[in-house]
Amino acid sequence: MQNFFQKIQPYLKYLKYFYLPGVFLTVAGAIAGITSGVWSSLYLGLMIAGAVFLLICLTWLVSNTPNFLTRRSTQAGTNVLVGTIAILVIVGIINFLGFRFSSRIDFTDNQLFTLSPQTQEIVTNLKKPVKLWIFDSPPDPGDQDLLNNFRRYNANFSFEFVNPDQKPGLVKTFNVKSQGDVYLEFGDKKQLVQTLINFNRREPLSEIKLINAIEKIQRDRILNVYFLQGHGEHPLNTTKEGLSEAVNNLENKGFKVNPLNLVESSAIPDNTNAIIIAGPKRKLFEPEVAALQKYADQGGSLFVMIDPETDPGLDPLLKQWGVKLDPRIIMDVSGAGSLIGLGPAAPVITTYGEHPITKEFGNSISIFPLSRPVATVKTPNVEAVTLLEASNKMWAKKELTGEELVFDPKQDLIGPFDLGVALTRTEDPNQKIAPSPLPSATTSPSPATSSQESPIIQPSVSPSVIPSVIPSVIPSVSPSVTPSLSPTVSPTLSPSPIISPSPNPNPSISPQPSSSPKKTSFNQSAFSAKLVSYSIAQASPEISPSPTPSVSPSVSPSPTPNPTSSVIQPSPSLTPSPTSSVNPSPSPSVTPSSPAVSPTETKKTEKITSKMVVIGNSTFATNQWFGEQLNGDVFLNSVQWLAVTDEHPLSIRPKEPKKRRIILNGLQASLISWLSLVIFPLLGIGLAIATWWRRR
Repeated sequence: MQNFFQKIQPYLKYLKYFYLPGVFLTVAGAIAGITSGVWSSLYLGLMIAGAVFLLICLTWLVSNTPNFLTRRSTQAGTNVLVGTIAILVIVGIINFLGFRFSSRIDFTDNQLFTLSPQTQEIVTNLKKPVKLWIFDSPPDPGDQDLLNNFRRYNANFSFEFVNPDQKPGLVKTFNVKSQGDVYLEFGDKKQLVQTLINFNRREPLSEIKLINAIEKIQRDRILNVYFLQGHGEHPLNTTKEGLSEAVNNLENKGFKVNPLNLVESSAIPDNTNAIIIAGPKRKLFEPEVAALQKYADQGGSLFVMIDPETDPGLDPLLKQWGVKLDPRIIMDVSGAGSLIGLGPAAPVITTYGEHPITKEFGNSISIFPLSRPVATVKTPNVEAVTLLEASNKMWAKKELTGEELVFDPKQDLIGPFDLGVALTRTEDPNQKIAPSPLPSATTSPSPATSSQESPIIQPSVSPSVIPSVIPSVIPSVSPSVTPSLSPTVSPTLSPSPIISPSPNPNPSISPQPSSSPKKTSFNQSAFSAKLVSYSIAQASPEISPSPTPSVSPSVSPSPTPNPTSSVIQPSPSLTPSPTSSVNPSPSPSVTPSSPAVSPTETKKTEKITSKMVVIGNSTFATNQWFGEQLNGDVFLNSVQWLAVTDEHPLSIRPKEPKKRRIILNGLQASLISWLSLVIFPLLGIGLAIATWWRRR
């Protein structure tokens, strides 16, 4: 043994160089394990071997070098080693924090590497685990990056890349047809999302298809949306004026889209979640409007898109909701459209209301060619919110004559005003309703006039007074009503009632129009062209267009013309009944059929909530304009808000990447080749030689 140590003694001096293989093996094993994510026995063996080499080197130095630990070189080397380790630890902590709390800046035009706001909301609101299976090998780095972004927002989202050749059991479970199939699993549901390989060409994983599949698989029922047809509405085909793009996007979100012709089928299907009226050119028949009114009264949802210079005959329906379509055409004189090649007849909207449909839009752009304003009045049980607001640099013109746009203060309207509104109507059937009385008041017709606009009844001083009508200066949007007399009126009543159509049921309230404080009303500027009367809704908020209640005024037979007693005040709970009529006459004869009236009834049912979206344009949803900016988001979010009863995130949907391809001719290609291969290199060499020559 002693001879052995004597023989190897000359070679022990080389142990001090063992730190080289030690560092190499240790670093190689660590890098291999970190990058692969799998700490195999090979990687661990390399690190252990490297540590052994370093330990041998350190032991030899300590034992063969006098005062090794106190030497200045040892202290300097130790400081360097500790500093290096500290730097590595700091860099590791920074990388960990950067991965854990990542923040990226996306400079691409369509934000291709950033999840859209809608995707972020849907993934964040996942309550149950959702797993994506990608049957493809090897994994695509772009797909992995997209899915990592999904998982960063919610731990309930997970994904796994599967090699179909290595896991045939999963292939059979999901019934995979070809390599590249992507399946989504939610509970016991499995749904095909996309096929990545088609005709030997691989396409990237689509964020739009994935988020639509997540929405669809979470629904426990099919949502049915019907497009009204038969009156010149936009067809559901692939033409420029068609709605195939809108239909395809709705179907991708899990909606079932059907056409609806109320002439062929008089009844609206019971499974209808929303009805879309997209730009009718001709009037609807009265039974069709009545069917839509009945559907809305029962809690239905309507999406009404009406273009200017058309009259679809929906005024009876819209009046119930306090909506008035203005016949004028919106002109955008701000010049914003000229920057993207549009004229003034295509308003560019950048202001949106605080509503779930548009709350995430910010100042983004949506375009509505040939649009009309939409006005609203304050209506009981109806809440109106602005969706699309025209700026103060937009006009609503009545007549388009001449080449230049000139504002006419007598008949044109200046912004801001609404182009689209969302309305919610909530009615409580539990309120006590007074049924209509059985007797009918019959009077002889009067040759002067008859009014059906106000329940206010004034007894005249003399039976020979001719009935008078107080005309309203501003057109009314309230439904026409006629008062119904109570059977308690004595048959010997002598005074002749005079009917006044004044929309003011309280004499203390001025009938002058006043601007509505709601944001959805039009700008009440100093112009004579007013869109709608706001005094009716504000002065008579207690008057409801319900068809069942009746008015029972108590008429005093005294002929004394006392102002305080001549106007009979209806009680706040009284509403006019449109089913009975009163024809004033100098000598009326009232014949009650039966004085018995059934007592007040109370119906205990849940509140009925109906929804409606009204936009003064339908072109924005056609194939030609659907993909422009936020046009598609306005349409899809509106339909989803109408059809889905529960709370659901509505935001800006993902955008497909734009295909930008530069096509060069032969001259351009040759020029680029000469510049990059010859001219620029020679220019650089020449500048270098000139610099060297000057310094020489």
